Amino acid sequence: MRVVLSSSLLAILLIVAANWPANAQSKVRVPTTYGDAMRWYENAAEAGHPQAQFYLGYMYETGTRISKEPEKAARWYRLAGEQGHVQAQYNLAQLYLRGDGVARDVNTAASWFRRAATAGMVDAQYVLGSLLEGGEGISADPHEAAEWYQRAADSGSVGAANNLAIMLMRSAAIESDAARAVDLYNFAAEAGLANAQFNLAAAYINGEGVEPDYVAAHHWLSIAAGQGDDKAVADQAQKLLPELEKRMTPEQLERARQNSGG
Repeated sequence: MRVVLSSSLLAILLIVAANWPANAQSKVRVPTTYGDAMRWYENAAEAGHPQAQFYLGYMYETGTRISKEPEKAARWYRLAGEQGHVQAQYNLAQLYLRGDGVARDVNTAASWFRRAATAGMVDAQYVLGSLLEGGEGISADPHEAAEWYQRAADSGSVGAANNLAIMLMRSAAIESDAARAVDLYNFAAEAGLANAQFNLAAAYINGEGVEPDYVAAHHWLSIAAGQGDDKAVADQAQKLLPELEKRMTPEQLERARQNSGG
């Protein structure tokens, strides 16, 4: 998740100024030029205003109106993050994960993701779960990964729901729960996630966590096959559909076509 800044730096500065103490506002004038606004911005950040520090970091990271300087972005994100600015914590974690402006350090990235995740940021919970599940550059902890996935899924993350379902269905590191996995697949599939639609279809084909149901499997495979935003999954679904149809009785095929309106 990234924050898109307003095209008007002056407008952002007014928001920052509005959060200053009333007596401070009375001593300053409203900026009228970009250069004036930028100086205000830097002054607010240097004075310790976390929102100004975050926005300044974002500008240096993305090159918004200034040259890209990820080292400076990391500095400002860190200052804001240390004051509890959750988005700054998340963005700094991403810099460490990529090695952008700082030496790549997955453990440090995870520590900043954890701070943002603990504060309730769903994207941070999802990424932290992924790092702990994969264990690349960090000690794997599937149980904690599942906990973060669950928290993110509870807040509506379909990716976290799908990943947790896969763990519950396939991982030997945590207690399996195929029925719960199907519920999670269904949630993510209903929300439009192609991976979950494909996985839910596979569960219906194989009777994992649910009674085998080729008609339901056909329904979800057909939807996944039409997902233009995930070509890899769509291609897999398109290849599997004819194989599934070979297993289906004429009655099942007719029901599937009726359900799809075909």
